[in-house]
Amino acid sequence: MVVTKKYVTQIVATHLSQNLIQKLTVNDVIALTTVSRTTFYRNFPNGLQSLYLDIIDLRLEDIRLCDSWSAALDYLVTTLSEQRLLFLNLFNTAPDTERYHFFEKKADQFVRHYFGRQYFNKIAPAHLTFFSEALCSQLLNWFLSGMVEDERQIRQKLDTFYLLKA
Repeated sequence: MVVTKKYVTQIVATHLSQNLIQKLTVNDVIALTTVSRTTFYRNFPNGLQSLYLDIIDLRLEDIRLCDSWSAALDYLVTTLSEQRLLFLNLFNTAPDTERYHFFEKKADQFVRHYFGRQYFNKIAPAHLTFFSEALCSQLLNWFLSGMVEDERQIRQKLDTFYLLKA
């Protein structure tokens, strides 16, 4: 089952990295990967949402190796920029509610892991929520604009949060 899950994830990620698409369905994934519908849902119980999260986790897995907020932001922005087509396709083909939920969840994890680890004693948990919402908002706006803003400009906007440390 792991081989199938990894296979499907890699095939779909490659497809989304090479082609601008407006819509992706489970039927499209099944046709692309030649796995059965049962196998698809066994590996991705929440359908495309599960698949999308697995693709994102796979493409951003090295972020765990970053040892600071700044290094993690550099990695995040660089990776998103270098794989722009993939991440835009994932964003544009996801339902609106899932888009925001994903950004909210991932931004909160990111802030609590990197920012909280360095400054948790100085910053109240409510402030960490503020930072995660601000990060979510900046990234969401970048994606909504088609990620046309320069990588350096985005990185500078995210640096403002770093400057707010206590």
